[in-house]
Amino acid sequence: MAEKEIRTPVFDREFLLRCMDGDAEFAAGILEVFAEDCLRLIADFKQAIRNGNPDEARRCAHSLKGAAGNVGALRLQEAARKAENAAEKGNTEEISSTLRVIEEEFAAFRREAEESELRNDPEFRKNSD
Repeated sequence: MAEKEIRTPVFDREFLLRCMDGDAEFAAGILEVFAEDCLRLIADFKQAIRNGNPDEARRCAHSLKGAAGNVGALRLQEAARKAENAAEKGNTEEISSTLRVIEEEFAAFRREAEESELRNDPEFRKNSD
C-alpha cells in the first residue's frame, strides 16, 4: 500500500492566532504588513538575481523565510529556505528557479489568508467593538 503524502499547509491560521493571543484584528493587520514586506523582499530577491549577487539573494531569502515563519506561511517559508540554501551555494540557476516557487507560494498564501476571513472572525468583531 502506497503511503499518503502529507502536504505542508499554505497557511497555518491557528498558529498565527495563537501567536496573537486570539486577537484576529491584530492578526489581520500583521498579515497586511507581511504582504507588503513580502512584495518588497521578492522584488529585492529578483534584483539580486538580475545583478548576479547571491549574497544579496541569500539575505532576501533569509528575511523572507523568517517573516513567513512568523505568520504561519509554511510553504512560502519552505520555498524561501530552499532559495537561501541555493544562494549559500552560489548556484545561480537554482536561485533563479526558486523565484518562481516563491512567487507561486506567496500568491497561494495571499489567497488562503484572504479566504481565512480573519476580519470576519467572531474574536475580531468582539475586539473591534
